[in-house]
Amino acid sequence: MLLAATDTVRPRRRRFRLARRPLGFLTVASVLFIGAVMAVLAWADRATALAGADRTSQVLALAFERHVGRTLAELEGALVMIGDGLGDAKNAPDAVDIRLRSIQARLLHDSELALIDTSGHLFSSSKVPVRRGLDLSSRELIREVLSERREGLFVGQGALLDRDVSVGIARRVDDNSGALIGVAYGSLDIETLDRFAEEAALPKGASMMLLEEDGTVLLRRPGGEGWIGRSLATDPMFVQFSPRLRPGTYHEIAVDDRVERVTTYRTVQGYPMVIAIGLPADAILVPWRERSSKLLLVWALTGLALSLIAAAVASQARKAAERSRHRS
Repeated sequence: MLLAATDTVRPRRRRFRLARRPLGFLTVASVLFIGAVMAVLAWADRATALAGADRTSQVLALAFERHVGRTLAELEGALVMIGDGLGDAKNAPDAVDIRLRSIQARLLHDSELALIDTSGHLFSSSKVPVRRGLDLSSRELIREVLSERREGLFVGQGALLDRDVSVGIARRVDDNSGALIGVAYGSLDIETLDRFAEEAALPKGASMMLLEEDGTVLLRRPGGEGWIGRSLATDPMFVQFSPRLRPGTYHEIAVDDRVERVTTYRTVQGYPMVIAIGLPADAILVPWRERSSKLLLVWALTGLALSLIAAAVASQARKAAERSRHRS
């Protein structure tokens, strides 16, 4: 009789083990499926966050373009005023100095104004008159102004001693017959970028650039002097932007600091200049990381709950099997 009872119990234990295995597989599969769904949701949320960053970058780029445009318009007005008074004071350096300082005092920013003669030598400056006579004829911007006969502004790397931290703005001054009598010069310094960054409350790691239309970097934050004069003409992002010079937003990794940024390029309306503003992906994705951490916590708790439920079911099944064995 004992042997017969043992024979009846063992098959029940095997059936319990077989019943328990599918429950474990089902639990693991459920946890993995929920994790996969949450991963897809997190990835879609990341794409949405980056799309929102694209719009933010575009809005900031438009504001930056207008900021630079206003500064350039103000400088252009100052250069016109310099040219208007040149005929009366061109033979009196001291009078020109006074006029330049008077015009410079009306500007909203601390820009340097200068007058350069037709040979490329500094005739007068609003800041440091002792530099009178400085030979600037080798500066690319000054060479271009002296050799190219056209109206409007010439934009390039700064021509004075602050050329590594400023953009040079120049305008030909002609007499009534159209002959060149001088070059009016002004500078747009790095503080223009710093002021905008402060006003717009840009996040840490954001980048700002001023470029010529051919992709030559005039100013950049961060990066400083190491970027001045660098050409982005072959940069994949600028190549996409340059054919039509229309606003464009791209995701790029900077070659110097290896920071991933969402960057928007725009031309400054009415001027031969391009601006670029980049928002760091790390700062953009902070809210997304917080939401992803919450999703990960939910997934972990869900997996724990399912495991506890599976354990409880298995325990009940085991107890039921034991009760059945005892009755047998």
